[in-house]
Amino acid sequence: MSETLNLKTLTGLTIDEMYTKLDEQLPADAYKSIAGTHGKDGSELTDIDPNYATEVLNQVFGPCGLGWGYAYNPADLTLTVENRQKSNGTGTRRVCLAVLTKLSVWYKLVKPDDSEVLCQVDAGGASDNDDEAYAMKGAITYAIGNALSKIGWQKSVYLGKRSHKTVRASATSKPAPAAKVPAQKPAEVGPKPSASAAPASDGEISDAKPEDGLKVEAMTLDVVLKFTVPVGAWKGKTFKHVVAAGETGQKAIDFWSRMNPGADLDKQTLKAVALRYVELAKANHKIPVGDKVAEPA
Repeated sequence: MSETLNLKTLTGLTIDEMYTKLDEQLPADAYKSIAGTHGKDGSELTDIDPNYATEVLNQVFGPCGLGWGYAYNPADLTLTVENRQKSNGTGTRRVCLAVLTKLSVWYKLVKPDDSEVLCQVDAGGASDNDDEAYAMKGAITYAIGNALSKIGWQKSVYLGKRSHKTVRASATSKPAPAAKVPAQKPAEVGPKPSASAAPASDGEISDAKPEDGLKVEAMTLDVVLKFTVPVGAWKGKTFKHVVAAGETGQKAIDFWSRMNPGADLDKQTLKAVALRYVELAKANHKIPVGDKVAEPA
């Protein structure tokens, strides 16, 4: 076992680093849904763009043909062409089915004494298409992917922990730029605010400590209504627009005032503004002409 742990790829990666790199998440466009296929849980299966495999394998094992490669006997690749009934029953369609019964993917590892170890994984694959060439290419690609999966290639996808949906969701849920918070106005007299003064960690607007010598003025209703929502379904809308939506807007404000923003600065700011709005509504704050503030739940 210790001898195995001392092995490295031609590019210098340890076995653990090799496994990590092979399972590293690829760009979102590398994952596609496979139409008409579903896993045991009913979800669509995910296809991995084979072009990314070549790039990653070159980084892990070295150039193709030197650090890794694949081979198969042409006699193990068969092709049949037939006409099949269309699913809608309106005729037939030409189907080319290619089956590759055995393909070998090989890669090299290096021992501490610089001698090389040649590793080999065998697998098969099949593919159908209306074009012979694409069917054969698909069978070869499928066999390569099948073999690579046995050494950890995109293991998270095969285990159901990563898919085209989860990768797309993570790519679109990146935190938006932090919203600008209305500046706190210092007192007319007294020392300057302390540089260490900071808002509360939960995003609520905190009062300054007396020893800070800072007078904090809470946001007025006018400032609250001009605040632009930085995240979520209401992103880009001002609080005035949210309030004008009536019950729907009030539910959103109620949710924001009770949510746990975690370390997300945008959500922290949004919660602070929502809490201030609720506070103003409960206090029957004077509302400017033309503005309407919904009663909090």
